Amino acid sequence: MIKNFKTFITEQRASFNRGDVAEAIFASAVAAKFIVKPEAKVHRTDVEKVLSKLLFDQKDTTSRADKDGTTIDRIKLFIKIPKKSFEFIHKKENWKLVDDLWDSSLDKVNNDRSLHKYARQF
Repeated sequence: MIKNFKTFITEQRASFNRGDVAEAIFASAVAAKFIVKPEAKVHRTDVEKVLSKLLFDQKDTTSRADKDGTTIDRIKLFIKIPKKSFEFIHKKENWKLVDDLWDSSLDKVNNDRSLHKYARQF
């Protein structure tokens, strides 16, 4: 959502694609829903941990104990976006520039009934 004309002009000159950046954030939010207790609300810090692990630690797999406490679930996440968008999201200081993308991803992940159902089932 464009907040004001100055933001619009800035975005027009941006070298990254907001849609690509949104895909990376949303994919990380969906993964966080499965990693964090599926019954719990996902917070921005949860998504930031997932995205940071992928971008900075170069790890694409997270393990967590299942409901039964003995089964270990492995959750894999791969994100591939164009270079300019990747360079933008790879800098943590840029994350605050797209707060609206974070907010909309969290809203969708925390309020989508189907996703909540699948996260609990799996």
